[in-house]
Amino acid sequence: MKRKIVVSLLGVLGGILFLPTSGLCIMSCSMHTLPQGQLDCEFTSPQNTYTVAIFRERPLLSSDNIRGEVVINESGARRNLYWARDTYEQPAGCDVSWESEHFVVINGHRLDVRRDHYDFRG
Repeated sequence: MKRKIVVSLLGVLGGILFLPTSGLCIMSCSMHTLPQGQLDCEFTSPQNTYTVAIFRERPLLSSDNIRGEVVINESGARRNLYWARDTYEQPAGCDVSWESEHFVVINGHRLDVRRDHYDFRG
């Protein structure tokens, strides 16, 4: 009897601790919840279909981060494409070049702007 009560209490306590921490992990590891940052520069695709906007986020106690956002110029729809620590010496914080209308290279990472993303956190 005593053992069932202890096991039940541990289960309830585990559930209480698990839910908030799992939600926190989901929120902190999502590309949808990245900080806005300050706009550094923009790069338009060869046929002007897309624009990649590069933002720098400067937290007080850690190194700078770079966020790349792709914009579909016709509709104005936006989504996060790139998230990494700023370890580059370029004035804009990153090296961006378009290979074609749908492929952009950001700091050596080749991304299809229609479906890919890069997140240094894994």
